[in-house]
Amino acid sequence: MKLGILGVGELTEKIVAGVYRVDPSAEIILSPRNTQRAAKLNRSYGCRIADSNQCVVEAADTLLIGVRPDALPQLAASLSIRETQTVVSLVAGVSSAQLRAIFNHQRVVRLMLTYAAEINRTSVVMTDCEADIQHYFSQLGELTLLQDEAAFELATVSMCINGWFYQLAAGLQSWMVKQGMSPDDARRLTLGAMRDCAEYGGYQANQSLEKLLQSIATEGTFTAQGLEILQHQQFLRPWTTAAEEVFRSLNISQHYSEPRTPVDD
Repeated sequence: MKLGILGVGELTEKIVAGVYRVDPSAEIILSPRNTQRAAKLNRSYGCRIADSNQCVVEAADTLLIGVRPDALPQLAASLSIRETQTVVSLVAGVSSAQLRAIFNHQRVVRLMLTYAAEINRTSVVMTDCEADIQHYFSQLGELTLLQDEAAFELATVSMCINGWFYQLAAGLQSWMVKQGMSPDDARRLTLGAMRDCAEYGGYQANQSLEKLLQSIATEGTFTAQGLEILQHQQFLRPWTTAAEEVFRSLNISQHYSEPRTPVDD
């Protein structure tokens, strides 16, 4: 598959790195607008830099869109996409129906993942699509296919939560450093605690996360002592409040009137 990328940013850079880790002979064509980042990817992996966005379309089998939502109409108006091509969108909060209207194109797929795509360890969330496209992006991590748009918006919230975990980790690392630990050791142990939870929680998939917590935080343990304080202070509330606000914003974006395409003018 020849992948054309329209919008070369931080996340698409991580995708490129992950693809080339698995397949050094991959063919990826980049849009020219982010000149420095595109040049960096060309030097590192041999990606081709197209002369224009339309040249990306002409050279690619599948198109990956990584621009901001407000840039979509202008981008779409500048492109002539073949019926056989699939548009894969990384743009959060823009539904499949909106994408079809904006691009005047039926073959659209939504994709969401994290920076861990760079090391092929991300959660890959996609709307339903053909097997070859599923396979291509599943190289970047663990694939979850979602038919329902509301479920996809919830998955988008989970990707935001991934970002919030860095804030939590940074705060706990800072506390350990203030107690006298070296920054490197504090970072390693803080991230290790989060990794160990994820790894063991995945291994014990037949047990609920609540049950696993109860098995660890047994009466009289220091884990239980700290957990009691966290629960008393309702530590989960700001997390769920943030998640609810993001989910609300995503759903509001789904109910905007469909953007007009050039054929409507």
